[in-house]
Amino acid sequence: MSREYYVTRVVHGGSEMLPKHSWWPRHSQAMTRYLKAAKAGGAKEVRESRDLLMVTGAEWESMVPPAARKCRSGHGFMSDHARLEREMIDAAVLHDRIEVERLAREIERNAVGQGLIYGKAHPGFPEEKFVRHAKEHLDLFLGSVKWYLLGDAKAFAQSEEGRSAGTVELFRLTAEWL
Repeated sequence: MSREYYVTRVVHGGSEMLPKHSWWPRHSQAMTRYLKAAKAGGAKEVRESRDLLMVTGAEWESMVPPAARKCRSGHGFMSDHARLEREMIDAAVLHDRIEVERLAREIERNAVGQGLIYGKAHPGFPEEKFVRHAKEHLDLFLGSVKWYLLGDAKAFAQSEEGRSAGTVELFRLTAEWL
């Protein structure tokens, strides 16, 4: 089965997803779980959801092709991405807008770095498209955090719906290339 056919089947629910490719939806769900736990303040749930985020970040790094792992010298990867998103939620819960903005810029740099790494490891990899989708994912994530903390369930649900669609696009792109 071609990668393109596989991706199309998974996106439309006609095929089971390979464990490697289930990463994006699981990462997105883990971020939402951490957001809810951080706002609620339950120590056990916060710790468990934080641990899950770090495990999924490390899992991504173990799944990317060796050529990409070799290229990353000094650049952040998904463990850094997950850590930064977690820190952003913590800052948002504390209403520290300056820290949220600083972390958002770091996450963007991380996405650019990852796009460059994947491009170097895989000639032809659509770096700009990956970075664009990652930035859209970040913007929607920021919206989800904002609406959830403000208690606007309708806006939060809409933002999460958009983030889910963006997650599908990131899945589609990385499943085809990595």
